[in-house]
Amino acid sequence: MYAQLLTDMQATDQQFLGNGSIHERMSLLIKRLAEGNARKFAREIGTESGVIAHIVGGRMSKPSFQLLTLIANRYPLLNTKWLLTGEGEMLLDGKPTPELDEAYEKLREKEELIDTLLEQLQKERKRNQQLEPFRKPTAVLGKYNPLRQARILRPGWPKRSKTGAVLGAVGMAA
Repeated sequence: MYAQLLTDMQATDQQFLGNGSIHERMSLLIKRLAEGNARKFAREIGTESGVIAHIVGGRMSKPSFQLLTLIANRYPLLNTKWLLTGEGEMLLDGKPTPELDEAYEKLREKEELIDTLLEQLQKERKRNQQLEPFRKPTAVLGKYNPLRQARILRPGWPKRSKTGAVLGAVGMAA
C-alpha cells in the first residue's frame, strides 16, 4: 500500500509545495490520500468530517496538534515538516526502517491469526450445522418438568390440605 502511495504522491502539484498555506497542503493531502473526499479522509484518520471541513473549507481554521498527530500516525511516510512548514518533499524517502518493518511483520502475523481463526470459525459452523438435528430433542428434554406432566396427566394431583401441605405420595391419593 505504501509503495503505491509513494508512486501516486511523487507527482505532486507544484502550486502547493513550499509556498502554500497549511490549508492548501491539507487540501493536497485530501486530494492525494482520499481522492479529494474530506469525509473519507476524516474517517481514515479517525476524526469528524466537520473538523476537516473547517480547515479546508471557508473557515480556514488552524489544525490542532491532536489532528496533526492523527494524520502523522495514520500516514507514517508523510513528511510532517512539509505538512507544517511546506519545506521538503511531501513524503519521506520511503526507505524501509526497522520500525516500519517490525510493524509490517506484526501486521502480517495478526492477519495470519485472523485467517486461522476464520477457518476455525467456519469449521465450527459446519460442525454446528451437522449437530443441529440432534439439538432439538435435547431442547425439548431440557424443558421437561415431571410435576407439570403429572398435573396434566392427573388433574388435581397432588392433593393438598388447606394449609398447602401435600396429602398423598406420588401416584397415590390420600
